[in-house]
Parts: sequence; structure tokens; C-alpha cells
Amino acid sequence: MHTPNRSGWPQFARLVSIAQLGIVALLALPFSPMQAQVAFDRDAILLVPGETTADVTRFTVRNTGTVELEATVRLEDWSVDEQGQSHWRANGRMPQSCRGRVSVSPGVVRLGPGEQRTVHVTVNDGARFDAECWTAAVVQPTRLAARPFSVERTVMTRASVPVYVTPRGLAASGTMSAIVVRGDSVDLLFTNTGRTRADIVGVLQVRAADNTVVHSTPLAEGTVLAGGTRRYRVPMPPLPPGRFTLLGIVDFGGDAMAAAQAAVEIPRTRALAHSR
Repeated sequence: MHTPNRSGWPQFARLVSIAQLGIVALLALPFSPMQAQVAFDRDAILLVPGETTADVTRFTVRNTGTVELEATVRLEDWSVDEQGQSHWRANGRMPQSCRGRVSVSPGVVRLGPGEQRTVHVTVNDGARFDAECWTAAVVQPTRLAARPFSVERTVMTRASVPVYVTPRGLAASGTMSAIVVRGDSVDLLFTNTGRTRADIVGVLQVRAADNTVVHSTPLAEGTVLAGGTRRYRVPMPPLPPGRFTLLGIVDFGGDAMAAAQAAVEIPRTRALAHSR
């Protein structure tokens, strides 16, 4: 009968224990995600051709994440649809793009956690403008400094700041192009007919036959780009039987407000349904 080599058993057991310790150590490595996030000191860059100074042609990028990062800085075009959703395109692809007339530098930044860097946005020499153009400075993290002895998931978040170039002398212009009753809701459509963006605030009023306001619903504030539209869908308020006038009013910063109206008649059966 063969007797196992007892002197070899502790060695084998030691090797197994070391391997197990290695597995445990690997499982114990930190697994929190590596955060790559940046923040700006401006909500928007506003440029006026021929009147820009260093104070209004730069912004600060700060690394608010937990690791050192390298990021590209570039210009991208964007638009906003009727529902207020943004859509992005490559620089120069939108009709109102500042293509070739605005530049950004540097093109690459490297930042440690908490560090910041100044980025310059400049109207190029000789650029001509007959209407407002817009773009965005986009900072996209592309590389992170690896942490030794860690197993981590990378989370890289890009950020952007809008850039508007607005020539002097542009007047705001807009119209409430539609107000339509659709069953239990009301659709209102505002169109910016001017050559510069419009910051709008509005209200939907319901007026009785004697012109008294019996209901008022505020419309969400927002910015409508030049040539753009904003559609609002407002629930039809509960009303008693009778004839009413729906009046949509939008203040877009012009000399007068934009308004449109529609007549509606509430039959007795519908009024009873609303009251239940």
C-alpha cells in the first residue's frame, strides 16, 4: 500500500491557499465607476460681431470627476424641434450654423480631478452675419488615467455650452400661428419669424361671452430659435355649458405680443361629463 508523501501535503495546501487568497484579493478590488465629468462656468456664450472682448469669448472647463481625464473640445450644430427636444449634427450641417465663422481653442484639454482650463471661443476675422447663428462648444472626455490594482467601469459624460453670435440691430418677431381644439386638449403653435432667438412666456386664457377670464393656464417658458416653432398641448379645462373664446398669448420680447383665438361651445352633456 502506497503511503502519501506527508511532506508534500502542506506544500500543496499552501499553494491552494495562496491561489484562494489571490482570488479573494481580486474580488476585493474596488468596483466603483470611474467618473469623467466636466462643468462650465457659463450657461451660454453670447458674442456680438465686432464688439467681443476677452471676457465674453471664453469659458472655464472644470473636471468634476474623480480621475484625470483628457477631452476633445469641438463645435457642433444643434436645433430644437416643436416639442423642445434638441437634435445634434456635425458642425456646418444646420442652415443657421456658424460654420467657418467661429472657432474654439484649444482642441484638447487634460485635467486632473478639480483642475480647470480656459477655452476660447472667437469670431473669425472677416466673418459676415445678417442673422443670428448658433453652435455649441462640446467637451467630450476621450481618455482616463487608469487606477492601478482596480477593476472599474468607466463612465464618461460629455457636456456642452451653447454659443450665439448676434449682430446688432436685429428685432424680435413672432406669431401665434395656430390654436386648435383637439377633444380634451388645446394645441398652440408659436413661430419665431425673426432673425434672432426669442425667449418666450405665454398663457392660454378662456373667456366667457362677456369677455371675462374664467380660466388661465400658463405656458412653459422657453427659447425658440430663429425660424423655429414651439408647440404647446394644454388640457382643456372643465367648463360649464356655453360658448367660450380660447385666447393664446405669447410674449416674445417684441413690440407687441403674439396672439390667436378659437371659439368653442360646451354642450350640456359634455359639461356634465367633466363635472363627474
